Amino acid sequence: MRWMWQYCTVLGSLLVVLGCGNERDPAQDDPTMDSEEQRAQVTDVALHQTPEALSEAGLVDITALPRGSEWREFRHSSGGRSYGYICDDRPVGFWHYTHSNGRVAMRGKYLYGGLQHGPWETFWENGRSRARGSYVRGRHDGEWQFWHENGRRAAVGRYSNGQRMGQWRSWWSSGRRQSHGRYIDNQRTGRWVFWDRDGNPISFTHSHPGTDFPEVMNPPVILPDGRIRLDDD
Repeated sequence: MRWMWQYCTVLGSLLVVLGCGNERDPAQDDPTMDSEEQRAQVTDVALHQTPEALSEAGLVDITALPRGSEWREFRHSSGGRSYGYICDDRPVGFWHYTHSNGRVAMRGKYLYGGLQHGPWETFWENGRSRARGSYVRGRHDGEWQFWHENGRRAAVGRYSNGQRMGQWRSWWSSGRRQSHGRYIDNQRTGRWVFWDRDGNPISFTHSHPGTDFPEVMNPPVILPDGRIRLDDD
């Protein structure tokens, strides 16, 4: 029996070291990516195309809507659609917006007066997530995440009362880092680092809260073709 106990002890130690089934996602070892974004899965988002469907899904409590609210549907010149409730000529409650191909483009709730409030999501035409976060009375608030059309992360950071605050990170569509730094009241502050498309650091800037004047240099503008344009170009 002693040999059996020793065998189980060794086996247990190996499982702790290797992990059960050795199924660790390699994306977890890359600080610029996470497994969800790296897999870039397209999620089919349910379309609730009638007031009854919205109510059954628990997205709208019709009895809680302002008096006089009416269901409306709109078709747009782009081929997309939008639908939800209207009160005093402004959206209220949960609304869906679609692309011309029928996939969801944007969805979320409005307060009376047309103010976005609570969780909101936007999607690329291919069905992948484009942005996800929350509003408080029409202003961005809390953590927001953004993705490129290929499903890789584009940026992540926090808002407070509509202002970017704290640490923000951004990535190229290839998954390589693009920028990293801190905001105070929507202004860059402290040490910012920028990377080109090949992963080389291209700028370090130290700016002061509440001003647009960095100590070292202004942040570079990265053109769509990957070239860098500085303010003196």
